[in-house]
Amino acid sequence: MFRIKQFFTLDEVHDGDRIKMVSIHLFDQALTWHLKFIKTHGEAVAWDVYEAAILQRFEAINEDPMAGLKNLKYETTVKEYQSQFEKLMSQVDITESQAISMLIGGLPASIELKVRMFKPRSLTDTFSLAGLQKATIAALKQRNAPILTTPKTTSGWNANRSVTYLAKSTTTTLALPAPNNQTVTKYPTSSVSTPRKMLSQKEFAEKRAKNQCFYCDKKYVPGHKCEGQVFTLEITGQEEEESDMIAYELSNQTP
Repeated sequence: MFRIKQFFTLDEVHDGDRIKMVSIHLFDQALTWHLKFIKTHGEAVAWDVYEAAILQRFEAINEDPMAGLKNLKYETTVKEYQSQFEKLMSQVDITESQAISMLIGGLPASIELKVRMFKPRSLTDTFSLAGLQKATIAALKQRNAPILTTPKTTSGWNANRSVTYLAKSTTTTLALPAPNNQTVTKYPTSSVSTPRKMLSQKEFAEKRAKNQCFYCDKKYVPGHKCEGQVFTLEITGQEEEESDMIAYELSNQTP
């Protein structure tokens, strides 16, 4: 309707010719309604009556520009908010100071407080300040963002080892192979030292030549048993300065 009135003003269309001028641009439902209206009211109808009737027929029932302007909220971008605000504002009759108040009231708190602080005096300044504050918030978020995210720990299991992986880390923790469930029996050790008999190489050779038992002076025969049981026999060198010893571990064995 605004564009129609602008056309009438520019072309200086008289009131008596306005309905005919509008009718040549109507089609579909609007043209059907126009023909019915003229048939009912005749062609000699004032423009104000025709305008009110056509608006009542085709204007959205729940459309209230003033309520829409008051309830409009910033959702996506400043440009999108500005487009919606200006569209609704063109349909109402309010002062610029009232429009500025409604505009600021629809901004989110993070932007609204900064814009109010500068006390803008025009809609242009208000939208400009809102855009700058939005850009400032985005820049601060980007600057404060962590360079590296917190590494996430995942664990894996492969055969007999457990491996822990740290994202972006060169440290790998490896567990020892799992046991094969074999039972190892440990026998208690005795604190009693094993009895020893010291023989020089010469004594060793003499006993061997005489076929004597190394542990006693009796002849060695099969089945021989010593009266004094000795478990370790050590044969020393003939020279005293020699420190190495030859040891034979014998456990109830024959020479």
